[in-house]
Amino acid sequence: MAILQVQDNNNPYQFFSGLATKQEGATLPDVTGPETNDVCACDLQCAYTEPVFAKVGGDWWKNDKSSFLFQKLVAADTITIKMYKNGSELFTVTDNTFGEYYSSFTNYSLYVGFVCYWENVFNTHGAGLY
Repeated sequence: MAILQVQDNNNPYQFFSGLATKQEGATLPDVTGPETNDVCACDLQCAYTEPVFAKVGGDWWKNDKSSFLFQKLVAADTITIKMYKNGSELFTVTDNTFGEYYSSFTNYSLYVGFVCYWENVFNTHGAGLY
């Protein structure tokens, strides 16, 4: 058993910093820049071209590969991968002729993938804009 004695603090420490307070503030006006005649680069649309390299009978480091991964929304969806050259359809990817084709993955059945071996495409269809 213990005997407790409550003693009042006659000189408490005045601590006001750090307490939450509410203060009304005025909103700032919208910031606008001066009007200019400059051309904004974001207004221009450029066709993006990514160069790839391929060499007939070349070593692996002289031939590029490009990877593509697509996801179905539902299992009933179908994904068709087609290769175009200069705007004309060349072929539909259905096997490993031009790279590695993955119709699905073991743990991710909604995904379809293709790794394009540009050496194989170049050997068959030559150089161009694909």
